[in-house]
Amino acid sequence: MKYASVYLRNSQVFLNPISKTTKGLLMTWDHLVISSEEDPELGKKVLRVLSQSTMEVPHPETFGIRSRAMAKAAGVRSYEAFADLAKCVTMDQSEEELVLTPTRNGGRGERFLHLKTKIRCRPIEQDVAHALRQAFEACE
Repeated sequence: MKYASVYLRNSQVFLNPISKTTKGLLMTWDHLVISSEEDPELGKKVLRVLSQSTMEVPHPETFGIRSRAMAKAAGVRSYEAFADLAKCVTMDQSEEELVLTPTRNGGRGERFLHLKTKIRCRPIEQDVAHALRQAFEACE
């Protein structure tokens, strides 16, 4: 399986691969990719980010570096400021299918809770871009 999280904020798309650490924690990892919602290569970028999802990455001693990177890339002071105006979709990819899960942004303490809605597509660039746009529409 491959995993990623994708955020939409002010028409900018922030893509992060999610990797499993040596202690079994799934967490966002390098490399943060920034795109636009209307980028014709959005599907290609999503698939590239998913390909960077790995297992057995070193477990970090400190946390928060990735959220600071997203905040900085968005031009805001903190992850909370970033998240206040963001939508998030998580992705799980197997060999034949990509499952996108929209989330509900409930504010501080209840950020990005998975909704029951699942959007499925083939891991093909055009299908992925279309499914991602549908998933962002389904976010609350």
